[in-house]
Amino acid sequence: MMIKRNPFRTAFLVGLVLLLSSGCATKMSLEEAKKVTVSMAEAPAFISPPRRISDIMSVLDQPGQFESQVTAKFKVQADAKPPLTEDQRTLKGFYRDRGGAAFELNRFRQAKDDLQQALAYKIKDDYDGFIILRLGVIEFQYGNFQKAIALFEESSTYPAIIIPSSNTGSSPMRSYLQLVSLYATTGDLEAAKRARQKAVAYINQLNRNQIGAEGRFFHEMMMHTMNAFILAAQGSYTEADSEYRQIKSLGLGPGRVLLERYPTSLIFGGMNQARNLLRQQRLMEAEVEARNALTASLAHAGKDSALTGQTLILLTRILLAQGRPEEAERLAGAAIRILEAAGTPADSWVMGIAQVTKGDILASMGNYIGAMSQYDLAKVGMKENQFLYERSFAQDPMLVLSMLMTGRHGEAKKLAAQNYAKFGLRFGERNEYTAEMLALRGMAEERLKHYREAVRDLSTATEIIMGHRTEDGEFAGHRKLRRIIIDDYISLLAKMQGTPLAKELGIDAVATSFNLAEANRGRSVQGALVASSARAAVTDPELADLVRKEQDADRQLLTMESTILNLLAAPAGQQDPNAIRNLKISIENLRRARNTIQDETKRRFPRYADFVNPSPRSISSIRTILRPGEALLSFYTTKDQTFVWAIPQGGSAEFAAVGIGRKDLIPVVAKLRSSLDPKPGTLGDIPDFDVSLAYNLYLKLFSPVESALKDATDLFIVTNNPLDQIPLAILPTAPIKLDREGGELFSRYRQAPWLIRKASITMEPSVSALFNLRTMPAGDPGRKAFLGFGDPLFNREQLALMKAEQRRDKQLKIQEEGPLDNITAGHVRGRGILITTKGSLDNQKLASIQTESLNRLPDTAEEINTIAHVLNADPAKDVFLQEQASKHRVKTMNLSDRKIIAFATHALVPGDLDGLDQPALALSSPTVTGDKEDGLLTMKDIMKLKLNADWIVLSACNTGAASGTGAEALSGLGQAFFYAGSRAILASMYPVETTSARKLVTGLFRLQGSDSTLTRSQALRKSMLDLIDNETLKDQTTGKIIASYAHPLFWAPFVLMGDPGP
Repeated sequence: MMIKRNPFRTAFLVGLVLLLSSGCATKMSLEEAKKVTVSMAEAPAFISPPRRISDIMSVLDQPGQFESQVTAKFKVQADAKPPLTEDQRTLKGFYRDRGGAAFELNRFRQAKDDLQQALAYKIKDDYDGFIILRLGVIEFQYGNFQKAIALFEESSTYPAIIIPSSNTGSSPMRSYLQLVSLYATTGDLEAAKRARQKAVAYINQLNRNQIGAEGRFFHEMMMHTMNAFILAAQGSYTEADSEYRQIKSLGLGPGRVLLERYPTSLIFGGMNQARNLLRQQRLMEAEVEARNALTASLAHAGKDSALTGQTLILLTRILLAQGRPEEAERLAGAAIRILEAAGTPADSWVMGIAQVTKGDILASMGNYIGAMSQYDLAKVGMKENQFLYERSFAQDPMLVLSMLMTGRHGEAKKLAAQNYAKFGLRFGERNEYTAEMLALRGMAEERLKHYREAVRDLSTATEIIMGHRTEDGEFAGHRKLRRIIIDDYISLLAKMQGTPLAKELGIDAVATSFNLAEANRGRSVQGALVASSARAAVTDPELADLVRKEQDADRQLLTMESTILNLLAAPAGQQDPNAIRNLKISIENLRRARNTIQDETKRRFPRYADFVNPSPRSISSIRTILRPGEALLSFYTTKDQTFVWAIPQGGSAEFAAVGIGRKDLIPVVAKLRSSLDPKPGTLGDIPDFDVSLAYNLYLKLFSPVESALKDATDLFIVTNNPLDQIPLAILPTAPIKLDREGGELFSRYRQAPWLIRKASITMEPSVSALFNLRTMPAGDPGRKAFLGFGDPLFNREQLALMKAEQRRDKQLKIQEEGPLDNITAGHVRGRGILITTKGSLDNQKLASIQTESLNRLPDTAEEINTIAHVLNADPAKDVFLQEQASKHRVKTMNLSDRKIIAFATHALVPGDLDGLDQPALALSSPTVTGDKEDGLLTMKDIMKLKLNADWIVLSACNTGAASGTGAEALSGLGQAFFYAGSRAILASMYPVETTSARKLVTGLFRLQGSDSTLTRSQALRKSMLDLIDNETLKDQTTGKIIASYAHPLFWAPFVLMGDPGP
């Protein structure tokens, strides 16, 4: 995932790219554009990390893993007492060796004191190069870059030496390596290349035989490292990764010399590789490398070391990029505590970055008071280090946002205005980061009640921001910042609707706010993930080439924009005007190259382009795809308000700003959902459904726009969190007080005027998705009716149990009536709960879960067989259960000739299993099937399928789980199936009762089969109403009716998403 331009990127290795020398503004040809960017490679396989960080927190109190004998040797030296002598040469040697050992243990405070003490003795020798080099590294770590450069330059003039007393040493090569790293970090790539060239010249003048095997090993390793630093600084991350692999292939050198002399370099090498993987968006691999580095650092340097603190900061960045801010915050806090214990100065580079990092995390979580506390600490600590302050603090948009959210409006306006002016000069007025600062200034103006100025800034800024597509790897707080900006402008527009100022400025508040809300939906985590998966799923070679080039251009631009901020933040005497000028030319040319590639992609592959970067749809254009009796209802919820747009096929559209926001809706939705997902054991465990609360929600959200819906028989509904966690069909449209239970259990709910009685309901992930689906051609009528996958097996024990069951029951008989329709002694047969052998997947305390831990869902076999029976499918050819429900079978079968495809299995969200970073359907494990496939049909896998299906049925999904992430997963899976060629998705939102679910699903297919004019949405509506009004549960023993299915728990779990059909 891509990381925003902020302290997280600038804290480590960044640099500039001087790709082109011409700055002409003519349109670039496609071939010229392709030459601007570098290529990328497919990520190799790796072992997934645990899904939670509890093991990391616990490992901080454990000894870790490293070469204990090596560490012990350095600890003995670092802890040694000074000799009882006044001989200066002896004392200098002692402090040099003790300081060097402390350096290797990352005890920088002790190392600096000892090494400076050694230099204080006036005896000069060639060993001084060793001392000066290490002092330079310490200054580098503390952020004193100019002092570090001077020390590295001085140390490069000393000859290569090995110190016999410590078996360590230095050489000009090590000095050049540090110079390459530091110059790249400060954005001076030309100086980095010159330092590398000096290293090459130094090697060339040596006698290869004289330097020996050890020398050749170190020289080769350091040249690969220099190459990796420069390539990463250019944005050529894949090529840098190749250099890191070359380094690993060299091993530890003759006699394990690298480990024996410079063990810390091994740990830093792992951290460098993790950073490079992070830049390539290979987040799980990056986490694995960073975890390995942490384990080694704990063992070698100890818990309270700067090295361990830095490793934790790196892990923090990785977790944040994965969208795990709560865990990232815990690690950031641990990193700061460790850095303080290690004696890291408050004004150091490392400490400042740690504090700003934690501030950004807290801001991304909405804890702005906590964020400002961290920012203020960093500001105080960095007051004496202006370069670090300018680069790592003052330009951070999350700081400005936090000021706004904590009432520091004047201070926020001043800082936003300053940064807007700086960014405008550096990047141009149309740059998205410049626009962010303009928007933040507009938000400050709005809070200061300067509405004209607020509209001016926000209208200009949002137009630019919305013109830039969502990056799949945007820093979580950065993505949230842009959503907050749009939300703020929507609120301002709602406030201005119908005012003289709106008329004067020519603003159509309703239309503008609608377009902004729809565009902002795509900027969610899920929207970015969908776009990322679509890019990854491309199989057309020409399109794949364009996609790679565009991604490369995006990443290189990010690197260059970070670098120019670093260059211009430096004191005037340290800036390189030529490098800055050339960098600006390169940025402009790279932007032109990216724009050319985007234009070509849109021209040649319009469907793909619109999927990853949807075009905004106006209210008037929506009417063109609506049919008589249809209406679109769009809900957009912010922190304090919900905005509602109702657009009928004919008549006037309505807009309302309702004073109930996310903070108020969350407990209401949770209360309603608790009645739908109580995990009952018996009928008596099913709680009452609060019809009054549900009607109150309808009253607030629907009533203000009811006039636009009065003639609608079919509703398209677009929502966001938290309304996407409940089926809106359960809302009563009129006040009702239910009678006391008189007849069979739950029969009183038949009285309720549910919304589903008035109209069918089809959920849409976005308005753009509906547009795309409505333009799809009709499916081939000659397609086969059905294909079903269910009851997958996740481990060998489940396979053995299934074989035993098959021996007992030779044949499963599908009956339309009988025991399958009945219930035993009032017990509820439920399925779809995400349970594993270790507990619920929603239990955040479970640190590690693999596919093999998932529980089997044997009832899903019954459902798949029943649907097949209703549709007259051939069980031998159309039904695949247990070990046959495999990922390999799904990927290799011809799926394009099926009207209905059903998956009855667990739907998983990112983080449910170790290493899972996108929504997926769980199919049989390779330990059962023997296949090489991993058993997880991910969103990216789905997008590669070739479908032509009218229905995709996702049963047992429990998509409302995990605090709303399940609803986002359903949206992601739905869009993946739409991209692959399906027209509609039928999915369960919460665990279903087995018998009612089977009746509901088979009922709608019977209805469609008997009436070809019936739409998918109306078939589902009729099946729901039949379940409410006519169907009952019977006691299996007595045959007596004991309950009705009128409670929403039974009839409301399934939702339709997509095109409701003709």
